[in-house]
Amino acid sequence: EGFDNIKNNSALLAAGWSNINANGNSAIFKTRSSGGNRLMEMSAYNSGENPLEVWLISPTINLDASTNEKLSFETNTGYDNGKVMTVFVSSDFTGDLKTATWVQLEVALSEGPSSGYGNSFTKSGIVNIACLTGDFHVAFKYVGADGGITTTFQIDKVKITGA
Repeated sequence: EGFDNIKNNSALLAAGWSNINANGNSAIFKTRSSGGNRLMEMSAYNSGENPLEVWLISPTINLDASTNEKLSFETNTGYDNGKVMTVFVSSDFTGDLKTATWVQLEVALSEGPSSGYGNSFTKSGIVNIACLTGDFHVAFKYVGADGGITTTFQIDKVKITGA
């Protein structure tokens, strides 16, 4: 998903993504265009939330018809004042964050600068997910706080490949 056709939250939801504020408040990932490229972005800055926890969750992905699957994506940060992002997978997410089982993935994520944005996106690396079968979801979890860690985090080019 390159988010190129995602112009608002309604389009994101129509594409099968979930955009959930864990505290039930209004701050969620927003679509943004940067240099002609569309991406998803989140920041706790001026959110009024402390803490702020927002999850961007992929549509259901089924791996039954493929092998040797890998996940990749790109991230960029701006106004970095602390780590805010973790990435998870779940095979039992049905819409409720609290009842799903989440397994954290080890991925490369963008860091810095503290003023402005990074000059380029950081590739996540090739994350081997061949151990997964059937249906699952990939989740990007942002945890920050207005008046605390407010790093702006951007996500783009989420991709699953396999043979």
